[in-house]
Amino acid sequence: MLDPRSQEFLALLRQQEGPPFETLPVDALRAAMDAMAATDSAGPDIARVQDIAATLSHASLSVRLYHPSPGTTLPVLIYFHGGGWISWNVQSHDPICRRLSAAGRFAVVSVEYRLAPEHPYPAAVDDAIGVCNWIVAQADELEVDPRNMGIAGDSAGGNLAAVVTQLARDRGGPPLRFQALVYPVTDATMSLPAYVEHADDGSLTAAVMRRFIDSYVPNREQRSLPTVSPLFADSCANLPPALVIVAEYDPLRDDGLQYAKRLQGAGVPVRLEHFSESMHGFLSMGGVIGPESGVRAVESIASAFNRACR
Repeated sequence: MLDPRSQEFLALLRQQEGPPFETLPVDALRAAMDAMAATDSAGPDIARVQDIAATLSHASLSVRLYHPSPGTTLPVLIYFHGGGWISWNVQSHDPICRRLSAAGRFAVVSVEYRLAPEHPYPAAVDDAIGVCNWIVAQADELEVDPRNMGIAGDSAGGNLAAVVTQLARDRGGPPLRFQALVYPVTDATMSLPAYVEHADDGSLTAAVMRRFIDSYVPNREQRSLPTVSPLFADSCANLPPALVIVAEYDPLRDDGLQYAKRLQGAGVPVRLEHFSESMHGFLSMGGVIGPESGVRAVESIASAFNRACR
């Protein structure tokens, strides 16, 4: 059964009048999502928090560095925010990244990749892999260890994290030692059973997810490409150890479960955590839904990354 806090949140959400969420113009949709993210409580203080312009060959992006011990070279976890590829940014996920850095005593680099529909696929993928290579090149300035790099993300960000691990393997770098995928999108064709089973009983509906995918990948023929749907990769072998986190009341539940199964079948060490009383968004909306689940997920990611860097 869905936890009581989430049930209360959904009841309030359904009482609100207005057009369906998935029909909102993109600016209104972003404003509504920003309001949801703003419900999260502030994260802990980190010694060095710095917004930096990452100049790539194809674009200049903003990244936010969290470094708990300036003057010390630390492992670094690269984080891609969720938001359906069309919303959110480094600010929306600032509390999450602060909690991760504080819990694990490692650096975090949060990436503000370009958003759809203004920048549809493959813009976000190009940004994600480009920033990873940029971090390697800027490791000394950032005070991070390029030999101890991990990658993480939630929802659409989890999709980008999974895609980047495959691209890094296929392109010979950058070296990644760990991946954390929090309720990731791995099948953009929306063909798995949870899209029907949990179409309308959580914070993310199947209709909203369809809107996200339509905006990010308007060309339907591209949706089965591994760089959009990492579940469809020819091989999942030789990828870094993974922590996969899924929520039961989530149309993306089976995306995570099936991808974890594929990784395990390819010989990748996988830890799967199934939050059976939670719904999509518990990591980024911890102030109003499932705060205990969010704390547990952060601790799991931090400890798993630290183990991978030993």
